Amino acid sequence: MLGSSDTVVTRESATSDLVPLLNHYRPSRGVRVPSLKYYRTQLALSQEDLAHKAGVGRSTVGRGESGEDIRPSSLRRLARALRVSTAALQQQPPPA
Repeated sequence: MLGSSDTVVTRESATSDLVPLLNHYRPSRGVRVPSLKYYRTQLALSQEDLAHKAGVGRSTVGRGESGEDIRPSSLRRLARALRVSTAALQQQPPPA
């Protein structure tokens, strides 16, 4: 039996309490690839050409080159397309 101090949680109240959290939750895309542009330009590929070769979107290549995170699966695809290790893409590029 419920007393006056007991709280009843309904489906509606539980869901409404989570909505603010869900609206602000944005998972990290994953990893940064500071050497992506270096290796892409070494092969004389455009962003679009690399994206096509790797099977990712051109915006993924652009995000990676601008210092934003990309997904680990995209990192693996890009490394495979560039014929370098995933670790190489995550390191700082060699000095010019």
